[in-house]
Amino acid sequence: MNAADNPKFPVNIFQAHNNCIYCMASNDQFLITGGSKQIHGWAWKEVLHHTDPKPKWSLQPSSGTPFDTPETNSITIDKENESIIAGCGDNNVYIWDLSTGENTQTLKGHRDYVHTVSYLQKDRQVISGGEDGLVKFWDLRNADCVEQIEPNKLEQAQRASLGAWVSCLDVSPSEDWMVCGGAAHLSVWHLRSKTSTATLSTTSSCPQVVKFEDDFILSGGTEPAVFKWSINGELRGRFPCTPKSIFSLEVNKTLNRVLAISGTSHQVDISTNFDYKAFSLQFRQS
Repeated sequence: MNAADNPKFPVNIFQAHNNCIYCMASNDQFLITGGSKQIHGWAWKEVLHHTDPKPKWSLQPSSGTPFDTPETNSITIDKENESIIAGCGDNNVYIWDLSTGENTQTLKGHRDYVHTVSYLQKDRQVISGGEDGLVKFWDLRNADCVEQIEPNKLEQAQRASLGAWVSCLDVSPSEDWMVCGGAAHLSVWHLRSKTSTATLSTTSSCPQVVKFEDDFILSGGTEPAVFKWSINGELRGRFPCTPKSIFSLEVNKTLNRVLAISGTSHQVDISTNFDYKAFSLQFRQS
């Protein structure tokens, strides 16, 4: 049977949060999920082999009362220092020590909620993008914002009628380049000079996720298509997918190198060559 006609189903389904799950991250030990109140860490061996796993640990962004606890919109992991970095709905970025669960730093400065975070290992800097249209660079040695850029001010990228918000960003493996966008078209930035070198324009949609992969950039947004770009802004390819709006593009870099595409659909599309959808994973209740 053709793989496209043979939907693959989950090996396990369990309830991780009482409300929405907005983001996920993982390392070798844990699946990490961020929701409307808490961040949970799940042991992979239990997620894969138990029908009702329990979180090994939980974290909660600071708030005045339990009713004010913000949602977690984005999570990244500093694997070298074993820290979790979370961008939240109260305009702050929180950092926790994974070994102790201690909230070691809170980065304050965005004027609206934080959509996305990334981490520069070599410089020990956090990058955050928010609803306020700012991309901020935070030095973790003193928890200060040392620089910021406003992608929407680029003439070739701005779409003033849509606003200024920054929904997604990613950093190249070399940590020399960043790509970001949202209301504005995606723009590529040289990180040392903080200068923009290219614009990746999608006239029919707004980007919601972007990833560096090898020598190209993958992006998805508010249309059912995955875009493949050169770092100089050239569109190298585009292929249709099942979700009408894409929230996640993830590449498995171990064993079989495949791209998983998910969004507003009960199916997760799988691409094995980054040029077309090979088949879909399908959710069903047990």
